[in-house]
Amino acid sequence: MVEETFVGYQKDEQKRKALNALMESTFHFSFEPWYQTGYWNADYKPYSLFEGDQLIANIGAYRMHLILGRRHYTALQIGAVTSIEAYRGKHRVSVLFETLFRENMDVDFFFLYSEETAVNFYPRFGFVEKKAFFTEKEITKNSEFSFRKLDYEKDFAQIERMAKYGTSAARLRMENDVPLRFFCLPFYKDQYYFDESRSVMVLAQKEKDKYILNEIWSINTVDAETVAGSFIQEEQALVSFHFLPHLSGGTLVEDTTRLFVRANKNFDITNFMVGPIIRT
Repeated sequence: MVEETFVGYQKDEQKRKALNALMESTFHFSFEPWYQTGYWNADYKPYSLFEGDQLIANIGAYRMHLILGRRHYTALQIGAVTSIEAYRGKHRVSVLFETLFRENMDVDFFFLYSEETAVNFYPRFGFVEKKAFFTEKEITKNSEFSFRKLDYEKDFAQIERMAKYGTSAARLRMENDVPLRFFCLPFYKDQYYFDESRSVMVLAQKEKDKYILNEIWSINTVDAETVAGSFIQEEQALVSFHFLPHLSGGTLVEDTTRLFVRANKNFDITNFMVGPIIRT
């Protein structure tokens, strides 16, 4: 049977169902809730190889525009790389990478986070491993902000408004509506906290003996350390900032998730500041 590549076909219900079935069997998640919210737009494209009605290999790619200081970059985050058991080791993913690279020659770089079992796979396609870091700091409690936990279903309009109109506290941040389309997903539904009087929302969670801050949005500029101090419950606690904050001091902690980057054209990735961007 003839094999054929399809790109950006999410409105095709039959093919989308095949994609979700593959994602559920391989990664234990589905794109369907994202599609049903209406946030899956043309910036995220599955590159999928079909044999008839059967999806046999896939790569997902999200186009995003990043800002670091005064510089603007276009990047493609790659994920959902897999093939069905019968076709593993038969270069079907290679065919999809060739198509993806050929159709995205205008981006500055491609990047992906790899599982430990696949770290020897991606260098075959021009990816090099790049260290990424979190900033961790002991934070002292303050009462500048008063956060309440948001209910994802009841408070969704508030979550949507802040993700759409709020300003990120990150030094490396995403342009356009990428934060809206990612951070309004049900995946994060237990991590939203909001200060009503100051219009500040944090995406955060407690993990064992430290706090994880994934993002801060605000209508007006806020200090990340002050926000963190208002979120913690103890008089002093370790906070891990899973974005690049404007922060004095702290300790750089290497991310244990393996990050791989492939520069496009003449883009020099050597001294590019890499930190947590977004995980899909």
